[in-house]
Amino acid sequence: MIVSIFVSAVAGGAFLPLFIKNTLHASNNLSNWATSLCVSLPYLIGAILSPFWGRLADKYGAKPWLMRASWGTAII
Repeated sequence: MIVSIFVSAVAGGAFLPLFIKNTLHASNNLSNWATSLCVSLPYLIGAILSPFWGRLADKYGAKPWLMRASWGTAII
């Protein structure tokens, strides 16, 4: 799992702007916006959904939800 997080961080940080610019033939401005959205949206969605996941963890226990998150990360 640590390797997948490392690869994801390197790909998102270093190569994502180049991929958007070269593959999609986007302008610099559009490439910057798209990269910013790709990096920031997962954190924003996580912040919005955290209370929902917390209520489910309180209701059913934390272990099933930790396993769901771990398996989801491993699959991705």
